[in-house]
Amino acid sequence: QFVIKPKDDIVAPLWIARLNILNTSNIRVTAGGGTALEAVATLNGSMDINANLRPLSVVNFKAMEFEELVVQTKAPYLKVKTFKAGLASPQKSVGGFPVSLKDPEMILTTDQAGLRFTMDMDLAGMATLPKASCTFDLLGKISFAGGRPDWGWDKPEVKVSRISLDGPVGPVKVKGFVEFFDGDATYGNGVRGGLKAEMMAGLELEANAMFGRKEFSYWYVDARLKLPPPGIPLSPPVPLSAFGFGGGAFYNLKQKNLPTAQELFDEKFTVTDLYEPAAGNVGFSATIILGMSDGELFQAEGKLITVIDVRNMAVRSVEINVKTAQLAALMKTKDAAIKGYGIIRYDFAQNIFEASIGTEVDVKAVMKGSSWLSFHVNGGSKQWFIKIGEPDHPNSFPMYGFASFNSYFMAGSAGLLPEMPLPPSEVIRQTGYAGSRPFYAEGQMRGLKLAFGANMQFTDQGPQDFSFLIFYARLGAGIGFDLTLQQFQTGCDGTANNLPGINGWYANGQLWAWLYGEAGIELDAWFFKGRATILKVGAAALLRAGLPNPVWFEGWFGGEYNVLGGLVKGNLRFNVNFNQEKKCVPEANPFVGDPLISQINPTGEGISIMANPQVAFNFPVDKDLDFVLQDRDGNDRLQRFKLVITQYELVNTKTGVVEFGIGKNSEVVVSHDNYLASLFTTVALNPQTNYRVVINVKVQEWVFDGNRYRDYVFPSKGGKVVQQSDDRTTFKTGDCVKNLAEQHTLLASYPFNGQRFVLQDEERNGKLMLQKPVPCLFGDNVYEVVAKFTSFGPSGNQEQEVPVAMGLAGKELNFRLPRLPNDAITLVRFVQKRKPKAAGNQLATQVVSAFRTQNLYARDVAAVRQPEFLANTSTIETRRTSLSGTSLTEKAFEEIEIYRYFFKTSKFNVLSDKLANANDEVNAVKTSAVGILESYDVAFDAAEGFDVFDVSGGTYQNDVGKQFAIRPIVHLAEEDRWYKNYAGDYLYKSYWLASLGGYYGISLANARDLVGNYGGAPPTGPVNLVSWSAEPPLSQSEIRAVSAASKSITNETSAIKSIGK
Repeated sequence: QFVIKPKDDIVAPLWIARLNILNTSNIRVTAGGGTALEAVATLNGSMDINANLRPLSVVNFKAMEFEELVVQTKAPYLKVKTFKAGLASPQKSVGGFPVSLKDPEMILTTDQAGLRFTMDMDLAGMATLPKASCTFDLLGKISFAGGRPDWGWDKPEVKVSRISLDGPVGPVKVKGFVEFFDGDATYGNGVRGGLKAEMMAGLELEANAMFGRKEFSYWYVDARLKLPPPGIPLSPPVPLSAFGFGGGAFYNLKQKNLPTAQELFDEKFTVTDLYEPAAGNVGFSATIILGMSDGELFQAEGKLITVIDVRNMAVRSVEINVKTAQLAALMKTKDAAIKGYGIIRYDFAQNIFEASIGTEVDVKAVMKGSSWLSFHVNGGSKQWFIKIGEPDHPNSFPMYGFASFNSYFMAGSAGLLPEMPLPPSEVIRQTGYAGSRPFYAEGQMRGLKLAFGANMQFTDQGPQDFSFLIFYARLGAGIGFDLTLQQFQTGCDGTANNLPGINGWYANGQLWAWLYGEAGIELDAWFFKGRATILKVGAAALLRAGLPNPVWFEGWFGGEYNVLGGLVKGNLRFNVNFNQEKKCVPEANPFVGDPLISQINPTGEGISIMANPQVAFNFPVDKDLDFVLQDRDGNDRLQRFKLVITQYELVNTKTGVVEFGIGKNSEVVVSHDNYLASLFTTVALNPQTNYRVVINVKVQEWVFDGNRYRDYVFPSKGGKVVQQSDDRTTFKTGDCVKNLAEQHTLLASYPFNGQRFVLQDEERNGKLMLQKPVPCLFGDNVYEVVAKFTSFGPSGNQEQEVPVAMGLAGKELNFRLPRLPNDAITLVRFVQKRKPKAAGNQLATQVVSAFRTQNLYARDVAAVRQPEFLANTSTIETRRTSLSGTSLTEKAFEEIEIYRYFFKTSKFNVLSDKLANANDEVNAVKTSAVGILESYDVAFDAAEGFDVFDVSGGTYQNDVGKQFAIRPIVHLAEEDRWYKNYAGDYLYKSYWLASLGGYYGISLANARDLVGNYGGAPPTGPVNLVSWSAEPPLSQSEIRAVSAASKSITNETSAIKSIGK
């Protein structure tokens, strides 16, 4: 061990800071003795920061003092004893504004280390004005090589969390904040903020904004102006006034699902709780604030929000957002006695109407309660619900802090409603009910259409304590019920006869009650401290019931008693029932409540020809589905079902021909969760064609005795197989694809998009791999596709053109790579154009057909008299335009660019030449060792490296989730003498023999799993190219560097597209 100490103070850089290291610092190094090398630097001194730290501007922090700042090669890698902001002098500043800096904090994570600074910023140099508070982190990267930290001191990162301002500015009270977010999973990177200014005479201005970027940019802005009472009278003599106006807009955001009542009344509820990034949307809002003229009796703030899809300028959704308050100062709704909040929204795109309305009452020391209503209708899935409270969040009205009244009412589709709740804990404890579910099995409650319940408790938190002098009492009680009303298709005897209730509508549920009382003396004397119980008694009942016709109930009654501290005590528990012989638990059809089919897409017009029809289900398909049902005696019974798709077709509505279906030009692909089935067409749909989606799904039940599935027939009237068909969904396709980069048309390409080192003579067959064949690209031999190459070099641009042909049954577009210059970035454009001969013939036919009785050499089409023109033909729109042999309509289709991308050619044409220009005498360096396994790296110096496509290849996924892999272009095939001469026969061959013998536990597959990351068994090769050493694809900056040279091509393409439109 040795220690190094500086003779004098040292000035050293750290990030963008300057360290003044005192001579009391030292570096201690320890080595030998069987331990790894360790180094510890213990530093004392001060730090200065004077740099432009975006987004904060120039930061000037001087003379910050630290003591025992430790930087070392073992954990913890960075720590400090004390770090002080230092004295007020010299003055510290940010952006020229003086700041009062608090002591910095040390931050250390798995990949970053640095300091956190918290400060108050003086914005105006006046003590009477508020200061802004700000917190930011200055961080450096940490990476680990060989188990030791590698400090990224030279590239610091600044993370600003929040800047806030709160206080008076003269007669104006200002409160606001700016908050930065970085790497957020939902919102990406950006900034959000808000500002509220209250001026004299009650005038108030409030604004909110959010700007961010994920894969795209988005923003939100909103502002409101509030006026003091009496506001602007609207309809005298009615005392109604307008107290404010506002408006806003947002871009590339979509509205989230409606918030719950609890979220609506949360004071921390912000704009980000209502919106999330989604490309293609733009929205506008208008706000008005109304109320009684005094501003206190009643006030309401309403907002109308409209969202537009920018792709087709159609209205996506309309929303009305309302806040109300009573008995509160204007816009001071926090302490209002009665508050309300509501959102009503209609989503045109998904055909969903929904609303959420809540009311909160808070009368101090008397009652505090809430109620809410939620409504939802999905026109696509045909599912709906209405909730006035629900079991976990009922309408609640506590009285005087001890009694509470709770209720709920729900109706709608079973899958959208919660299950019956458990009884209170006091009931469960005293009756001995130990179940973790309600009385009725989950499958029994499917098809639920109506549910309601109510209870009154003293209190809902359990027994309440009371005291008087030395006496105490503990009292509690409650009573309630939960009922579900559903329509059954079978009677109490399991047949379709004698349906219970009213036309099969029968209620089942639970009734419960509990009571608890305890009294005694509470002593605090030298001989005893605590409670001495004189009397304790408790009772509870939990009943299961059905009504009406027949009415019955059964259940348990439980109780306990304790007198004089246990002198007399006991408990009781017994069964109670009424009309037991008429007990009715009808068999439930678990599929009766919800349709099997939830939604079918696509619908409407302009649908992409690459689209795949999709059907969503309310139950999983092609998957075992277990329900716990109950028989007539109330005993649980496991029943297994499966949904099977028997018909899935796409029919041309004009011809009536089934163009796609099960076993015909398509494949049914089911999602991982089994709730979505896609008809993946193996060929693109025909453009401008009307289609109808036909789907049929049936239910099968598992016969446990026969070990097979059979069609499920529920024993109701008619006795038909449980199934559903739907042929009502139609749509119309749009035009043929104009850009392979859109509509999920392209799967992959060679050369790769962005490939850096294309070895031309290794493979000259280029291709574009499509999701599926697109016959309309070639337009029945009217069109052809060509590939145009433009290579950019120092001596100028070189342009070449080659034909493109369909291959692999239309799934590929194949072309030959022309001889391209080496080491040059190349743009390849795929262009669709008419064949010259076909275009001429078609034009001649059109001209002769339209003007068969006219002089084809006429200089002016308008010279033809209108009656004669209409009498002969109406196929050509005429204008004062000279005939030149080709119409403008024909010119529009001369060229349409359907795809483009960049790649770069290698300096060499074949791999052997590339390797010949690399050194072949290198030293292998051991990089790691685990047990008997050792890893060695070899670094070659070469005229050119390999990129990620050479080393890693690529993986691609089509629209229905199928994975496609392209192997690495370059792999090392050096012969492995160890494997060939020994391991292959004597080691790995035995695994294959064992596997063939049926011993799966020692099969080669399992052996490969066991060795994990150590190379597999058998090895794929003796050596591998290290993936992290590969060059990345071409960057946008490299492509932009040649964009000036390609400007003429871009302009030409834009002009062609404009003519086409």
